[in-house]
Amino acid sequence: MKFIDKGLRALKTEKPTEIFRSEQHPGFAIEVSRSGSKKFVFIYKIKGFKRKMPLGRFPDGISLANATEKWIKARNLLKSGTDPQAPEPCPEPESEAPKVLLLGDLADDYLEKYSKKHHTEVWHYNLTRAVKADIEPTLGHRPAAEITRAQIIELMEATVERAPGQAATVLKALKAIFDFGIMREKLITNPCYLVKMAVPSINQESRKRYLSDDEIRHMWSAVDKGPGSLQVKCALKLLLITAQRPEEVAQMKTEDIEKTEDGLWIWNMPISKQKINKSKKRKKKNDISGDGENANAVDVATVDERPIHRVFLTELAKEFIIPVEEGYIFRGPGKTNTKPITRCSISKLVWREVQHKNSETKMMETVKLPYYGLAEWTPHDLRRTARTLMGRAGVSKFRAKRVIGHSIGGIEGVYDRYKYDPQKKAALITWEEELLRVLGKPAPPRETYYPGQTEIVVGILPEELIDEDEDEEDEDD
Repeated sequence: MKFIDKGLRALKTEKPTEIFRSEQHPGFAIEVSRSGSKKFVFIYKIKGFKRKMPLGRFPDGISLANATEKWIKARNLLKSGTDPQAPEPCPEPESEAPKVLLLGDLADDYLEKYSKKHHTEVWHYNLTRAVKADIEPTLGHRPAAEITRAQIIELMEATVERAPGQAATVLKALKAIFDFGIMREKLITNPCYLVKMAVPSINQESRKRYLSDDEIRHMWSAVDKGPGSLQVKCALKLLLITAQRPEEVAQMKTEDIEKTEDGLWIWNMPISKQKINKSKKRKKKNDISGDGENANAVDVATVDERPIHRVFLTELAKEFIIPVEEGYIFRGPGKTNTKPITRCSISKLVWREVQHKNSETKMMETVKLPYYGLAEWTPHDLRRTARTLMGRAGVSKFRAKRVIGHSIGGIEGVYDRYKYDPQKKAALITWEEELLRVLGKPAPPRETYYPGQTEIVVGILPEELIDEDEDEEDEDD
């Protein structure tokens, strides 16, 4: 839209917040809240990360003309390769002075020497993103030994306001980086402790949202009719069918799918694609030395030799597996693109509003409402929906917990290394039947999954598939 003072003053929105972009100036935008407050922002990308720079509140704090001048300065810095929000670098120390350990250097050291070797690919990526997008731009230029708890609190408050879901990961990364420095005898104290008590909003309340039967039917149909790529649509529905995490489905590979002689498919999910090591094996802090034989890291989960997570793919799941010869099944846009879609791509398909211009009336028309017109929900809520409706369909907690890949704690987690493939298969077949019942579609006959076993067809499970329902607490993720 064209930015005119009078028009900007009249802007309103029914959403919690809405961003209106300037047609004349790339990245120049105004953020409007439901309460009526407005502020100018500069939206840009640097080093692959999207950032938002506040320019001032309108109209009381800054005028349109002054905001435009600030945008011009910020854009010129960006063109020169400098982050407009980066503080001025510290002066170079004199040659004879000892080298000061900056937090950015310590963070890079931690990511390369510890996290890359001991964490899963997913967790290492999350930590790297937290360092590059949140920690280094604000504190990376400061000496690590001089950073105070007050500065950490200020950073966390800003992160909670900008991206509440990212705040916990940023704090975990900071704690691990400072602990790494302490164990390598480069630092004495960790300023991150007790920060959670100072900023309680870091602890996000566990979500409880799941979709009802009517919402499932509406979502299923609306996804087919609405805009979006086939890859992202298929991945979204596969979340509900398999009850796995969005990032795990997004990174599914053809090589991970095992096809049996009976025509059955099993998805062998590598440990590196899972959210984090489910054994929750922890190392003692006094074992951390950085390099050498006892180079065990900070008190965080590390990868062990746990068997891969095997997920049985039902006939309904097969319908949404896009056939490719090799590599990632759900790929990003472009015919030659071999990279997978991201969790953000799936989330964006759900929450965004899409408008197209009507060729006849020349007016903008909404072709997709946010969340497909339902109450707010996320792709991860489909996983919770599947887990909830499994219980309604009669799947025991024992089986459901293993289907969704939650960790098994205590003595059982240490000694019971059985994969429970037949039990997980039976649970996912039962869930498929329940989901198809909700959608009003016929379920495949059970003999499809159990060739030659007629007792399965009438709904009687063989003895080896029956288990005792244990009184275990489910972990929420």
